[in-house]
Amino acid sequence: MIRFPTAAVVVIAALALAACSAEAEDDAAMTPGGDGPIRIMLDEEARTTLPPKRVLPPNRDMPGAIDPPAARWRVAKDASAAAYAEPGKRPLLVLACSNGTISAIRPVADRDGAKAVLAFVGYRGILRLRVQNDGGAWIGSLPADDPHWRAVTGGPFYATVAGGGKVITPGPGDAIRMFEECEAPETERLVPSA
Repeated sequence: MIRFPTAAVVVIAALALAACSAEAEDDAAMTPGGDGPIRIMLDEEARTTLPPKRVLPPNRDMPGAIDPPAARWRVAKDASAAAYAEPGKRPLLVLACSNGTISAIRPVADRDGAKAVLAFVGYRGILRLRVQNDGGAWIGSLPADDPHWRAVTGGPFYATVAGGGKVITPGPGDAIRMFEECEAPETERLVPSA
């Protein structure tokens, strides 16, 4: 004979009662005058007059497909910037180095001064970068030597910002050169003697 612990018997009994109760509620809902939930069927006219889908205004158009097969990282000759874009189209994502700081730019318009978080999700971590929109793009910066950039440099990643869509990349590609060469000017790296 199999013996169940008392707690297991109580749980099994409660689940059985809940299942019976749910069937009874369904039956009551189908019975006219029942106390169950009310089900409303829309007629054909009501279904065709639902509000149209929300369409983004022209200034909020996304710059392209989420994961375009022809997109590549293109790096400036001096390795000061890298853009992820399809040939001949505006960039989906731009990373730029200035004085040892890397700025991430997602060119999607929003309200000037709006604030959000641009999240980079990769194999080696997540970087949540605070960004602000200047009316034409989301922009945020972080020192190039910050360890959170490994979310971008560690392989494939995607970047997403609320209201600004998502970009999926196969990894940093040639943009890794920008991270390697992005340093503060020599005068900023000198530490004053004590």
